[in-house]
Amino acid sequence: MSVPSLFKSSFSKAARLILPVNWPFFLHGCLLIPVFNVGFVAKAVSEWQVISLLTPIFAFPYGPFIAAVLLLCVLMIGVSFAFAFHFFVLNGDSYVASVKKSVWLIRGKRVKTLLYLTASIAAPYVFAALVLLPAGLLVYRFFGAEIVGTLFERAAGADLNAFFTDAEHRFSVLSMVFAALSGAMLTAALSLLNLPIFMMAVDVAFCRASGQRYIRPVRISSEFPKKIRQSHGGYGVVIGLLLAVFVSYQAYGLLNLMFWGSTNTVGRLMVAAHRGDTAKAPENTKAAILKAIETRADCVEVDVVETKDGVLILCHDLNLKRICGIKKDIGTMTYRELKTLDIGSHDDRAFSGERFLTLDEAMTLCDGKIKMNIELKPSKHDHELAEKAVDIFHNHFFYQKGFISSLDEKILTRVETLDPMITTCLDMFVPAKKARLCPVDIYSVKAEYLTDDLFNILEKNGKQCWAWTVNDEQNMTKLIDKGIAGIVTDHSEQALVLAKTRQVRDANFMKRAFIQSLFHIY
Repeated sequence: MSVPSLFKSSFSKAARLILPVNWPFFLHGCLLIPVFNVGFVAKAVSEWQVISLLTPIFAFPYGPFIAAVLLLCVLMIGVSFAFAFHFFVLNGDSYVASVKKSVWLIRGKRVKTLLYLTASIAAPYVFAALVLLPAGLLVYRFFGAEIVGTLFERAAGADLNAFFTDAEHRFSVLSMVFAALSGAMLTAALSLLNLPIFMMAVDVAFCRASGQRYIRPVRISSEFPKKIRQSHGGYGVVIGLLLAVFVSYQAYGLLNLMFWGSTNTVGRLMVAAHRGDTAKAPENTKAAILKAIETRADCVEVDVVETKDGVLILCHDLNLKRICGIKKDIGTMTYRELKTLDIGSHDDRAFSGERFLTLDEAMTLCDGKIKMNIELKPSKHDHELAEKAVDIFHNHFFYQKGFISSLDEKILTRVETLDPMITTCLDMFVPAKKARLCPVDIYSVKAEYLTDDLFNILEKNGKQCWAWTVNDEQNMTKLIDKGIAGIVTDHSEQALVLAKTRQVRDANFMKRAFIQSLFHIY
């Protein structure tokens, strides 16, 4: 059968998957992918904090044993279903019939088949380890740990603006880039090889179990290489272009991670403009947000309260005394009444006429221009504050563009209940010994209370750590050197300069970025 006819046959049979009777195949895939896909499992462990999620299970008596038994049960079920797709494709059976035949065929051979498939998955990685280990020993033997450490220090101190004039630092940077690119390409190759090797192993196991012959002799004529060159010479060009694109993409990602910052835990910190750029405009106003965008801050922190008629607006205080000179609570006034008030003149007459922004208006203003730290400030006048904030969040599909924070843990718990996919942040100002962990993603700690002990506790438990409100250079420098994820400040411009010039000169930071880049596809 020719290759085109094979494709045609495969697609026609695969189309049967959309029939309602075969929909369980999607659940089938959900079971098999985590069991037999090393890349998926590695991604889950590294980015979803799987280990920290399983920690409570291991804390129970016999927890590790129970977890191991559960894993073994899942593996056994996965192996029992492993041949179902063969019957579905080859015989045209329904899903239920395919699963029954698979379970029947593998009876008495589950453990043997599981060990065989596991070995097929591990084979590429074992081979790579056997190749890399001698290479690593050679590098250590000829260069030594001190020289390798010096490379990190030189690269950390390199100024990219002088990259073409500083030969010593250029060598260090290029050495790291070359090594990281090699590691990334090796990882990509292993990922690409893993699936076909596993699928071949499943095919071999199926043929063995069903008594079929799975290897047929193939005669290749001496003219075959010549024909390949003549008829498929364009394949080499396509592969070369794809390889060039991959290498360029990896190089860009590595340089971005090491020198121009990143929003992940290894990259430079996020700088959040406190209530907007309050050094240049009144807090929580449209002008302040626009100034923060102009400054190129990573994020803008805004405060949100609820009016009497249930509208969410930007304001830090629950009372109007400080910003409007009116002794009234915002929760006792309607949005129409509040919209008439001037909230800019108290700061600077040049901003007279500034009005309250709704959360919806603020998110529209920030969307695609700057991320948002949306702090919810509950009061006794609230009516479903969390629900309304989540609805607005959904309307703007703001998942990758901001997060919801609060000093009130109950509000954040409600947000997590409504939508666990929304990133949440607990603002806190308590000593380390009184701090307790709760199910939020970020902890934003008042700078005076952010001790090394508290920082280490948060880092150990996979929690991102921010600090507020940091306005002096000495504290900013201290926190940047500590490796904090974000700073809330009234002086975002100053913080941005420090973030770009100081953190990249930290050799430990450079080392973490380099190690991450070795086995990370951007």
